[in-house]
Amino acid sequence: MTRPPSLTAKLAAVVLLASFAAQAATNPPAIVAQPQSVSQINGFPAWFTVGATGAPPLAYQWRRSGTNLSGATNITYGWSSVHSGLAGSYDVVVTNLSGSVTSATAALAVLPNTASCSLTNLRLVPLNELGAGTHKGYAGGLYPGGLNYRPTRPTGSGFPALRLRPIHQDRS
Repeated sequence: MTRPPSLTAKLAAVVLLASFAAQAATNPPAIVAQPQSVSQINGFPAWFTVGATGAPPLAYQWRRSGTNLSGATNITYGWSSVHSGLAGSYDVVVTNLSGSVTSATAALAVLPNTASCSLTNLRLVPLNELGAGTHKGYAGGLYPGGLNYRPTRPTGSGFPALRLRPIHQDRS
């Protein structure tokens, strides 16, 4: 047999609810991180996210051109694969018990997937075809003196050329 709640427990619950209601009334939602516009290639993932503060619980409703999106009620909204039909303006309305706030509009731009990469369209380019100034490691070139090819012998390195001898060679 369960006992009915005591008067103390009932009063504690009322005080807790009153405290929660007071906090909600004085802490409406505020957006602290606006959703950012996104440009993505057709077929790749894209998403928006918002940062908001305020008394809990916070509720989110994403919209496209001012129209609520069904099921879009999380802090983020996105797609695993975008297409041109999704391009447009998006925002989110954040609400709690004391009010609501609407985010700035963020745009989704879907770029055509015109670039392709495969082993058939790759070409290796010798360094000497790149031209002077392509590599900036050494005065405009990959090698000392601004050259884009390897010098036949050390130039200006400050070290004498070394001669290597096989280990088994007689030292006499």
